[in-house]
Amino acid sequence: MKFFGTNNFLENIQKLCKKKKDNYYTVKEDISIEYKDINNIEEAIMKGVPVSEVKEGDKKVILKTRYKNSAMKEGKSGGFRSYSVADTETENLTLLSVYPKKGKFGKSDLSAREIEIALGEYIEQEESKTLTELDINNNLEKKEND
Repeated sequence: MKFFGTNNFLENIQKLCKKKKDNYYTVKEDISIEYKDINNIEEAIMKGVPVSEVKEGDKKVILKTRYKNSAMKEGKSGGFRSYSVADTETENLTLLSVYPKKGKFGKSDLSAREIEIALGEYIEQEESKTLTELDINNNLEKKEND
């Protein structure tokens, strides 16, 4: 199983990790911990809530997943949320967007338009093979091409 991130996801992570005082700096570690013991895409799907298919009849499921925010000592209810695509054919999980529930950048959910934009970027990057592979065992650092 492989993990990928879109440009939007990587920008979200960079923004959240920028200032330690905002209490989002653990986002990469908190997401990594959630997936470290995952062996297959079905287990990854069980971690989230299926929202819809990318395209009808497709083997790709859009997930919304909750993560704790260990910097704020919050459980999952006050932690981070992400939207991702689980591809049951390739066993790839691609993170599209991440946001906090509380604090300076907190929001209750992404708007339908934000989700549409994130999904469009995913489709474009997947087709052009420009998704960034992430190392789940190294706090979402970009994997180097071998």
